[in-house]
Amino acid sequence: MRGGTLLDKLALEQSYLMDKEAIENDYKDRAAEQTALDEQKAKDDAATLTEALATDQENELQRARDKYAALQELAVVDSQESLDLAEQLGQEEEKINEKYEKIKRDAEIKTQNLKIQGMIKLANATRGILGSLSDMAEGNAEQQRKLAIVDILLSQAIAVGNAIAGATAAGMGTGI
Repeated sequence: MRGGTLLDKLALEQSYLMDKEAIENDYKDRAAEQTALDEQKAKDDAATLTEALATDQENELQRARDKYAALQELAVVDSQESLDLAEQLGQEEEKINEKYEKIKRDAEIKTQNLKIQGMIKLANATRGILGSLSDMAEGNAEQQRKLAIVDILLSQAIAVGNAIAGATAAGMGTGI
């Protein structure tokens, strides 16, 4: 009777471990899929923003050119006044271009931060799975040691990712 009960317990434990592993693998797969979806959405958003910005920038530049062309027509035949208007147009175009370059840089930084956050989520999911594997390897000290090393490396990768995201966010307004 004891053997049957012990075999039943072992079979039940093996079934539990297999179910747990399947759930963890499914979670990891879903986390990877979500990360890929997040990255694709960020790319699509960046492309849409780039198109809209290019159109807005070109429209704003054209309005400035039209304004200075109208002023040029009103200007007396004075060549100095014409040169001043041309210089003012150049300065306004430069300001407009700088404005849109900053918007583009900020959008790129946000996209990079989304990618970093996705990688951090995936690393955290992997750490959770490693914790479960470590629990399953209770009797195997060598396997636990290897899993602990991997866990430390993942912790360091997550910390580096968070540091990069923080530094990027801090540098957004500084032009660095």
